[in-house]
Amino acid sequence: TTDQREQVETLYGEMRSEAIALGTQIIDVEKALDDAFQNGTITEALLEEKIIESTDLYAQLRILHLKYHLYMVDVLTPQQVAQYNELRGYSSGDPCQNVPEGHDPEMWRLHNNCE
Repeated sequence: TTDQREQVETLYGEMRSEAIALGTQIIDVEKALDDAFQNGTITEALLEEKIIESTDLYAQLRILHLKYHLYMVDVLTPQQVAQYNELRGYSSGDPCQNVPEGHDPEMWRLHNNCE
């Protein structure tokens, strides 16, 4: 429906904005870590600090990603949720062999623990 489309577009816009902000932070932390190695200022304490900071940001990004999928369930009908899940690759048999269209195959296989 028009209302659903507007809700989905709003959710996507919010998710995208938040994800870009987190992605920027992740890049900044990783760059600071790389720079510390390159210029010889890395210490064990700095290494630990940056790795913990990085993993926390990656966790926030993962939560953000999945949180917005949960929000979609409140917007869509049960039939639409089933189609949404199919389009996301959840009902296409072996996820390691059936990468959904539009997904990066390498990232899809990584997220699905494929070897």
